[in-house]
Amino acid sequence: MKNIIICILISAVSFAQQIKTGAENSEKYLPLLKGKTVGIVTNQTGIITKEKHLVDFLVEQKVKIKSIFAPEHGFRGTADAGENVSDEIDSKTGLQIVSLYGKNNKP
Repeated sequence: MKNIIICILISAVSFAQQIKTGAENSEKYLPLLKGKTVGIVTNQTGIITKEKHLVDFLVEQKVKIKSIFAPEHGFRGTADAGENVSDEIDSKTGLQIVSLYGKNNKP
């Protein structure tokens, strides 16, 4: 019985290593974004491979991002829980950030 359980665990670990988030499947969505202007709803958890934020990756790929819509804690995660977050410009990318945790509640 122990051998069967070990085989199942090895299979589960192997399968889990193959799983990618949607953001990490750039080969599938980048062609769909070509020539389009996009808005992104994200926060500090929008990290893809090697601790790179999805927005930073898209900027590098020359995707035209008009606005970032950020919920609680702000886009880069610098606001405290429950803190009112104002609209701002991201210092790293120069993109407009529309706070969804201030005067706006939806994109």
